[in-house]
Amino acid sequence: MSAGIAPELKFALNAISPNDSKEINFSWACVILSYIMNIIQIDTATDAPVDDIAYKIVKYIEENFTENITRETLSEQFNVSKCYISKIFTEKFNINLRNYLGLIRAEYAASLIRTSNETFTTISRLSGFESLRTFNRIFKTVYGMTPHEYKNNISKMMK
Repeated sequence: MSAGIAPELKFALNAISPNDSKEINFSWACVILSYIMNIIQIDTATDAPVDDIAYKIVKYIEENFTENITRETLSEQFNVSKCYISKIFTEKFNINLRNYLGLIRAEYAASLIRTSNETFTTISRLSGFESLRTFNRIFKTVYGMTPHEYKNNISKMMK
């Protein structure tokens, strides 16, 4: 590992294990990709026409994941059926909407845990989770540890 790599990124790279589930390794890969995307800062055309509804939906979720997003709200927003929303996620992304939102929210919560001193209740709310219980459950599913354990591991890595 290079000395220029952030400790959090090293932690995420070292956390990937063939012994863990695909979901946990996928979550760590998302963390790694988020760091890479921040480093390379890919420019996107903001005024380019976008015809792919799947892209539009994912973009909308990226920009609004802290809000209450459901199949119903997406179907109203994009004037398509709830079933079509489900179909897009299962066919194009091989994940359901609820799990996708959980991943996005958990990654944001992890970044808040790494960069702020907010309480877990506040982080849960800021990340768009319905409740602290849901936050803890989804975070543990995504990262394989509770938010508290994650914070402790990050703290140990920083020392």
